[in-house]
Amino acid sequence: MRASGSALDTDGTMHRGWKAPIVPLLAGAMTFGVTQWWLFTTSSGSGTSDPGWFLNGRDAGLAMTTAIACVSAILSAFRRAHWLAGAAAFTIGAVAALTFTLFSIGPGTIFPLVIVFGTIVVAGAALIGGGLGWLLRWAWTGRPH
Repeated sequence: MRASGSALDTDGTMHRGWKAPIVPLLAGAMTFGVTQWWLFTTSSGSGTSDPGWFLNGRDAGLAMTTAIACVSAILSAFRRAHWLAGAAAFTIGAVAALTFTLFSIGPGTIFPLVIVFGTIVVAGAALIGGGLGWLLRWAWTGRPH
């Protein structure tokens, strides 16, 4: 059955199909891209040796993980979809932006390790943020979904 562009599951709950992860996917890509651009513009150096690359320094890493966790928490708090699916879509978008950024500045010889380690950092921040957003939603409304 269809109801205003959404479908009903067998248990009668609404789902949005392929459209549901679009917002967190784009938000993840934009969050990573904008934060990394800001880090590059406020630091000296170039490429992956730049202290602005989020994996190169404590301050840059903290700025990136904070931005990712905060945006993921906001999305999770306001979305009605499951927070874990939103965090996963957010991570995929952020990792796509990470990979694009890495290859645009010159990946170097250890780029597979950089992508894997960057994915772990981004996914951890997105999961922490998504979980906090879910807790905020639950505390505010009394309903986790």
